[in-house]
Amino acid sequence: MKIDDFIFRAYDIRGYHATNLVPEVAEVLGRAYIALTGAKRISLGWDMRETSPGLVEGFIKGVTSMGAEVIKIGMCTTPMIYYSVGMYDDIDGGVMVTASHSTAEWNGIKMTRGDLSPIGKGSGMEELKELAQAGEFNLSDTPGSVSERDIKKDFLDKLFAYTGEIDASKMTIVADAGNGVTPVILPKFFERLGSNTVDMYWKPDGSFPNHEANPLKLDTLVDMQKSVLENGAAFGVAYDADGDRVGFVDENAKYVPSDIVATMIALEMLKKNPGAKILCDVRCTRDVKRVVEKNGGEYAMSPVGHAYIKQQMRKEGALFAGELSGHFYYAEMFMVESTLLSTMLIVKLMNETGKKLSELVSEIRTHEQSGEINYVVRDKDATMKSLRDYHAEKGGKVSDLDGYTVSFDTWWFNIRPSANDPVLRLNVESETAEEMEIKRDEIIAMIESDGGELE
Repeated sequence: MKIDDFIFRAYDIRGYHATNLVPEVAEVLGRAYIALTGAKRISLGWDMRETSPGLVEGFIKGVTSMGAEVIKIGMCTTPMIYYSVGMYDDIDGGVMVTASHSTAEWNGIKMTRGDLSPIGKGSGMEELKELAQAGEFNLSDTPGSVSERDIKKDFLDKLFAYTGEIDASKMTIVADAGNGVTPVILPKFFERLGSNTVDMYWKPDGSFPNHEANPLKLDTLVDMQKSVLENGAAFGVAYDADGDRVGFVDENAKYVPSDIVATMIALEMLKKNPGAKILCDVRCTRDVKRVVEKNGGEYAMSPVGHAYIKQQMRKEGALFAGELSGHFYYAEMFMVESTLLSTMLIVKLMNETGKKLSELVSEIRTHEQSGEINYVVRDKDATMKSLRDYHAEKGGKVSDLDGYTVSFDTWWFNIRPSANDPVLRLNVESETAEEMEIKRDEIIAMIESDGGELE
């Protein structure tokens, strides 16, 4: 069977369910996963897409044909799969069938090893691809077994043991699940949190009938913002389709950028761990660095993407990491994402300070950001190099950590290629709104002069 190069991405497997990611391909990938990792017993979960059960069955066939066992967690969030590997000694690998926030025609597979290190570019994806495309496996004479396990209570117990019980009984929280999988755990979570919860789109539906389950896109938050104002909520929280990313709006329904959320969480983490190292990706506001260092922490930038940031956390011993996309990683919680823990820590911070979310934001934010702007271009490398060279000649300091970041005294920009889409992603930040807008528009004009079109 020919396995398309296209599906092997920087962070995961991702493809079209009608063509290049079908159950037969999933079966081969299951064999390759076991051949690569040597796992003996894995946890396996899936999202709400109509095509996920077929991929699950294919993957199970592949895994069990290699003699390994499968524990089916059921429909669940991606963090629940990660936690299952971390919480249970008898599980030494984890797999989630999901295309995350991608639209309905997509599906995918996220894979992690027994130590919770993800399989991605530079960390096993190339080897996985080679094994799958070669198709030469030592099948077992005795197929592995398949069983089921309900981990919901253990999962929530782990979260609340970390923070201690939190009383949110005086808060109204609007929670938008975007018809993703988080509703498998949200009712019990918010019941235990104790808040007055307004639920939005809590019915899992892989056709995404209300809006794309992607809190990074601000147009997906409109319904939640209206509900926050109508209900006088303390804040609104939106989860992406597989529950590993989260976005917030404050009591005024104003979007809170995820790098500001990361800064708040970092402050909470530094209270218990003075001097700890905090990571944020190259797109994040420099206010994170300022606040972290002011409060005695150490700060470093990381590339974008969970496969990269988890590697760097391990290598550098970071306590916490945040991404502009709404991924938040916790070293003390298996070094993986936890959207529910992030929600809890924001509630805890608000309780401890007695401040509204907007007040906490205003204490942190001093820079003005463009937000991420996406352009389809003819030649991504040529356009990035042109921007880099032009601004380097103007005295900018260049970093190539992820794409190019060019920094000046009062402003900076990052231009990077998307790992999953044929676009360039631009972020600009300055100390003033006026300068940010001027520099943003100058760079956009250069991109468009190269034939770039707004996505």
